[in-house]
Amino acid sequence: MISLPFRRLTVVVLLVMLTVATAACSSTSDQEKDDDTAALTKPQGPTAQELFLQGNQALDARQWEEAVALYEEVTDLDPQRWDAHMNRGIALTAAREHGEATEAFAMAIEAGGQDEQILYFNLGNHYQERGMYEAAVGAYRTSMAVGGGLDYDTLLNIGAAFIFLHAYDQARQTIERALELDPDDPRAYISLGVLTHSEGHPTEALDLYDRLLADHPRLAEAHYNRGFVLLRLRRDDEARQAFETYLEIAPQGPYVRKVENHIATIDRRRSD
Repeated sequence: MISLPFRRLTVVVLLVMLTVATAACSSTSDQEKDDDTAALTKPQGPTAQELFLQGNQALDARQWEEAVALYEEVTDLDPQRWDAHMNRGIALTAAREHGEATEAFAMAIEAGGQDEQILYFNLGNHYQERGMYEAAVGAYRTSMAVGGGLDYDTLLNIGAAFIFLHAYDQARQTIERALELDPDDPRAYISLGVLTHSEGHPTEALDLYDRLLADHPRLAEAHYNRGFVLLRLRRDDEARQAFETYLEIAPQGPYVRKVENHIATIDRRRSD
């Protein structure tokens, strides 16, 4: 299983506080002074940036509907906040509201995000989530073109898209480019394991995961992928141990529900 990280923006616009000096007028009445004071002290609603930060908090908490509503408030106040349109697209993608998410990303581009690398990266993830893998590759490549160079995470996600397309040679070339950028990051080796298994070489994939876990014993995704391969090989005791290790390391991880389902499959096999 390959994880596709979204990236969201936390702060894009710098807020500048302006101090305005005013001259007192001796002819101003007491009533006018009271009215001016009341106007100055009247509570104002949250700013677009404050709402944006609240939306980010909801996004981090996986409260998708709340995040969407907050980002909509931001863009109502400032339609040119491309970052809010983009983050709304991320939340809508997570909520599987794919049509609205596509529109949100389009609005982000129209609002000024057309030169932002992070926007095309997240658009690629959106396409990937929808199963539109060729479109995803195009968006990822645009992201790197806008950024002016290769990017490790983006290459991994392009590699994932090629695996889904069964374009295994292109997937391997892409993952190897990521390894050239950062040979110490273990995530590329996880992708290689997925690719190797997809090519029909489960034993080689297991060997790769074993070597990876020897250096990174708490790499949860490697334990999950190793368990999945073992499950397919019907080596159920070893698979269960791998899945239980995953749950121990990442009790709130993204594959917990899948692990629980796989363990249930093992239990059913034993009872047959």
